[in-house]
Amino acid sequence: MQYLTSYLITFFTFCFLYTSQVNANTTTAPNLPVESFFKYTEISGLELSPTGEYLAAKVKVGESKRLAIMETKTNKMLSVTGFDEQSDVGSISWVSDDRVIVSMIDRVGPLDKPRATGFLFAVNVDGSKKSQLIPTPARPGKAVGRRATSQLVDMLPDDPKYVLMFVADSSYTTIYKMNVFSGRKTEYAKSNEAGATIQTDHNNVIRFYIDNDYDLDDDIYTRKLYYRDSDEDDWQLHRTIVDKKARKLGYSAFELISFTTDNKRVFIETDDAIEEYDPITKKYKTLVAFNDDADVIGNIYSTDFNRKELIGVKRMPGNIETTYFGDNPDIALRKSFSAAFPGKEVSLSGKTKDGSLMLIYVYSDKIAGEYYLFDAKARSLSFLLSTAPQRNEKQLAEMKPFSFIARDGLEIRGYLTLPKGKSKNLPLVQVVHGGPYGVTDDWRYNDEAQFFANQGYAVIQVNYRGSGGRGNRFQFDHYLKMGKEMQDDLTDAVHWAIDEGIANKDKVCIYGASYGGYAALMGVVKEPDLYKCAVPYVGVYDIAIQKDHSDTRLTEGGRKFLKEAWNAYDEEFVKERSPIYHLDKLKAALFFVHGGMDKRVPIEQYEAVTKKLDEMGYRYESLVEPDEAHGFANEENRFKLYKRIAKFLDKHIGD
Repeated sequence: MQYLTSYLITFFTFCFLYTSQVNANTTTAPNLPVESFFKYTEISGLELSPTGEYLAAKVKVGESKRLAIMETKTNKMLSVTGFDEQSDVGSISWVSDDRVIVSMIDRVGPLDKPRATGFLFAVNVDGSKKSQLIPTPARPGKAVGRRATSQLVDMLPDDPKYVLMFVADSSYTTIYKMNVFSGRKTEYAKSNEAGATIQTDHNNVIRFYIDNDYDLDDDIYTRKLYYRDSDEDDWQLHRTIVDKKARKLGYSAFELISFTTDNKRVFIETDDAIEEYDPITKKYKTLVAFNDDADVIGNIYSTDFNRKELIGVKRMPGNIETTYFGDNPDIALRKSFSAAFPGKEVSLSGKTKDGSLMLIYVYSDKIAGEYYLFDAKARSLSFLLSTAPQRNEKQLAEMKPFSFIARDGLEIRGYLTLPKGKSKNLPLVQVVHGGPYGVTDDWRYNDEAQFFANQGYAVIQVNYRGSGGRGNRFQFDHYLKMGKEMQDDLTDAVHWAIDEGIANKDKVCIYGASYGGYAALMGVVKEPDLYKCAVPYVGVYDIAIQKDHSDTRLTEGGRKFLKEAWNAYDEEFVKERSPIYHLDKLKAALFFVHGGMDKRVPIEQYEAVTKKLDEMGYRYESLVEPDEAHGFANEENRFKLYKRIAKFLDKHIGD
């Protein structure tokens, strides 16, 4: 195989050797090096071209992620394309048989979402004719185009130089016909209301739109669903949804998903269900009910290249559950994929126009991700690559869902990861996710949980109230409950593990990043006799500092969040709920971690808490990397961090 860089030769060789290894299934796992868990993925995000001749992917080159295109049959690398050192390739979409478009994103700390730049580029498979599509490049004598949010609506197979692209560059939702070489665009369709969301049918006609209206004074969010049978008919009002106290409770979900293949009905997601709606009879058919039990985490579509139809959904009340709508050859094919990988999750990641080849993505609690190619004619699966070939799943631990009833009667769910071959009276590490609102711990490979379990610790991850995944009410009803009910959920989870005989009550540590860092320090001041140690990582220790120094304060939405979710402008609340004002209760060992360039949780948080501890004469450990932001992005810094954490845990709760 011929590749452009030697590291890719090594990587792909490792991938193929990985699948041929035969390893004994040991009852206990050896301590693996930290690099096994925290080494960055070298290649990910595979996308199959419409003809199946090529694969596009994101590859790691130095610190950046670039676009790589290779031949499917030979694995020959054709081109590698990237941006500057601070920007990465984001989304990848094929727009013709031999041309792709990619978004550009700014690299930030790993605990924060990549920052969209609004720039969109296109390039041929051989790396030629690279061009900027959005913002539209300025022509002589014209102003430079401004940044915009964009999304591919549809390819135009009969006109491969053009695509239909949604571009949010005005208050009206507009679909443009865009030239994929020059970026020049002409208006194709437009909503008739400012701020509306639209749904096209399989002929690219806007048939539904939702008019969104928010009354700031009365705090009422109103959405109206309009329908027309064709682009020549008048719009008709079909449904009205009114959410009162939307700022406090969050508005209910209401989203148009797709049309049925015959363009006669549409699929809708609400807070309570996935529905199939017939606009002619105005009747709704419930396909799957949620009842605030678990949100949809993935839609499953038919294999039709041009007229995809929703055929099922995935939800995660604990383990991942799949619900199909009816029974047809597409569903039978999906079920056969799942049967080929028992205990793993399987998704169709891409397909060719003629349906002869399909790209299959497989993952589990022990596998970060693997890609396979399915030949529909031969009915065979062939392995392409693993995103983490350095890991052997037989050495990793199983992640199991658990639940308990909190002290106020609310059911709380989470995940338990135990060292292989061990289950009782173990030292425990509680890993608290960030956010806090809307974020969730999932059943999938988790590097931190696997690392701590491999070190011999039981690991619990809790989706405390305010987390995502269980409907808007579970999230928005629990604003302003940090440091109290949200913290009590974490405490109750530890007591559950102790009562079950899993955890040794004298060997418990709490670890978390971002909000998890807040919870780690709050945990040890609120429950000084429960935790022996804490690792607060880029944590919030004084809520007031967030309103004065964080980048959250720089936008209207951010300031609203600081007020309504954190009550950051109420001095009494801030002092009650900020751990920095309760350090006199400390008994636990502490290890603080922070990045000097962090804008989301600024270094002032670390400086303030350590200054107070110094004044108290309270000893602590710390690791500050001056060039890191919200989480350590540099791979060597990540390795150093987790080696330090492992040493700290072993000192205070290790066997």
